[in-house]
Parts: sequence; structure tokens; C-alpha cells
Amino acid sequence: GKDADFSYNAAYAKPDFGQMKTAFPYSAIWLGSQIVLLAGYALVKPVFGNVILATRGIFSVLIGAALPLFGMAALDSQIPMRKWVQRGVAAVIMMAAIAVYSYASS
Repeated sequence: GKDADFSYNAAYAKPDFGQMKTAFPYSAIWLGSQIVLLAGYALVKPVFGNVILATRGIFSVLIGAALPLFGMAALDSQIPMRKWVQRGVAAVIMMAAIAVYSYASS
């Protein structure tokens, strides 16, 4: 087959003012979130900060389980009940591990 065309288009190389104006709020929020994240790491030490950051998996399980309750089941793929139970058990185990680590590090 023919190789993909990876030619350079100069029109996309330099953003114009409108693009930068549109992107600015998103980039400012991202920068602020990174400052808060690093400040949090400074307060709780990097290892414990990463342990706490791992809780986003627990929240994703909770949000995914709550979607059908609010009539938004179409936003998530159809997952069998067995998988939800597995995810719930994994979330509980993760919370227990975080609690053990938190207790042991204090």
C-alpha cells in the first residue's frame, strides 16, 4: 500500500489570536490544577499523594454505577452485573489498602 502522507502544513503551525483566546481559560484552569496538585504533594509527600490520586478509580466506579440511576445509561457501555460486582469489590479493596497505608504512615 501507499505510505501515509505526513506532509507539513504551515497553516496549522502558528495559532492565531482567536485560537489562543479560546484556549486560554482551559489552559489557565489546567495550570491552576497542576499548582494545587503539586502543593498537595508537598503537604502529604509524593507517595501518599499518588495513593490518594489512585482514588479516582473508585470515583469512576461510583459514577459509572450511578449513571443508570439518573437515566444516563446510554453514556456508559452496557456492562454485565458480574463486572459491576467485580469493580465494586476492587474499589472496596482499594479503599482498605489506602486506609492501611494511611494508618501505617501516620
